[in-house]
Amino acid sequence: MPWGSQRVDDVFLVISYDRIPYTSEHSKPRYQQSFIQPKPDIPGQKSTIVLYPFSSKLTSVGLKILLAASIPAAAYDSSEHPRNCHPGTHIQYIDQIVNWGSRGPKPGHRIFWLKGPQELEKEFAARNKLSAAFFFSSPNQRDNPQYLFASISYQWASKRKPYAEIVKSTVHDDPTIVDKELRHQFYRLFVSPLQELIARGEDIPKRVIVIGGLDECAGVSAQQTIV
Repeated sequence: MPWGSQRVDDVFLVISYDRIPYTSEHSKPRYQQSFIQPKPDIPGQKSTIVLYPFSSKLTSVGLKILLAASIPAAAYDSSEHPRNCHPGTHIQYIDQIVNWGSRGPKPGHRIFWLKGPQELEKEFAARNKLSAAFFFSSPNQRDNPQYLFASISYQWASKRKPYAEIVKSTVHDDPTIVDKELRHQFYRLFVSPLQELIARGEDIPKRVIVIGGLDECAGVSAQQTIV
């Protein structure tokens, strides 16, 4: 769908991820270096470098940074935006998305564009296919795109420990990630961690991310960047 200067109306952006190509630089485990310096009164003593994996205790601050940069009210299970979707409704939309996500998207078809009712996400979540969600809402002051990827990353991290350990240490090392432009955030919070998980041989189940109300995201340029 060409964007141009058009405004999108009442849309959901539904995204599925699969395995991502990676390079050798992403296969290296994360380590923290501890240096033991030589004592000046012992001639010939050599410095020793001790490498040890990051501790979750050392990187827990990363999760707190993500939470502070996210909008919990924009999540699908937030009590601040209850939906009126009744069980069994909108079946045609749900089945269409589930079939698309379950089969795995074809090359070049990783985005499912849906123009439909905004009550879909709870029933979709009930089928255990929803990985994360963010719902823009300008009346509720949830239209700032800067919160999008931090919110989704926090939802992932709260459910998937292997991903959480990577992203916590990433944000711990560079807390300014959440303030970077959207493309940089996307790479550091999603592409790079997933590449590292794949390099480790971790199983990454296919799940769907729903971004709702994209037309209420502030700025057409930001909408284009997200897509």
